[in-house]
Amino acid sequence: MSSRALGSAIALALLALLAYLLDATYRPDEVKVVADEVVVEAQEVKRPAVRVKVPSCEKTQMRIQLQGYVENIGNTDLSYVTVSVLWKNDSGRVIATDTVYAVKDQPLAPGERRDFVAATENSRVSRCNAELLDFWA
Repeated sequence: MSSRALGSAIALALLALLAYLLDATYRPDEVKVVADEVVVEAQEVKRPAVRVKVPSCEKTQMRIQLQGYVENIGNTDLSYVTVSVLWKNDSGRVIATDTVYAVKDQPLAPGERRDFVAATENSRVSRCNAELLDFWA
């Protein structure tokens, strides 16, 4: 290769490098924004929680009736709450169970409570209790 051709090749390479550097550093259509302070608002974490209480379990003639309630102790609405009713004999052994939808059609807001009732005619039942089966927020 002649010295003239070599000089032209070097000049072209330098021009290409210069064009690349100018293009990479100078872009008038781009806007750079520098923020002094970034504010991030923390979102409250949803924590669903529910409590089950049984204030009454009474025998009337041939029927035992449980009256209870569920209480939303979380910080988000609950869509469904199911409770397992435990029917017990004299010695406290569970002899039958029922499932009750305590919350189904209307959501239960935080701090609210909803009553539920269950009954049985099983003659061997003398006590009753309820426990949380499942819930959905």
